Amino acid sequence: MRDSLAGRDTPPSNTVLTVVATNVPLDKVQTSRLARMAGTGLARCLRPAHLTLDGDIVFALSSRRPLPAASGPWTENLLGALGADAVARAVVAAAEAAAGDEWEGGRMK
Repeated sequence: MRDSLAGRDTPPSNTVLTVVATNVPLDKVQTSRLARMAGTGLARCLRPAHLTLDGDIVFALSSRRPLPAASGPWTENLLGALGADAVARAVVAAAEAAAGDEWEGGRMK
């Protein structure tokens, strides 16, 4: 990464807008934590990520309806980890789809 930024006054910028949604009922604070944790998925697949001049952001949505009793032990940490994985996979899939034939082995040709 250092080589790709060397000699540039301003690093390349881009904006990634992401939405993570769950049917697990979360309150406002828990939903905010989910967004923050899911945002780590951006850092897994974007280089550089979260610069001062780009607009990377993750929004989280949650259903307030209770889940059935047998739906499993959903914790904030589990949801955040799954959200980060989903964000990383979604960003890579979007880049591959946008690049088409110019994409090879996880990198632009």
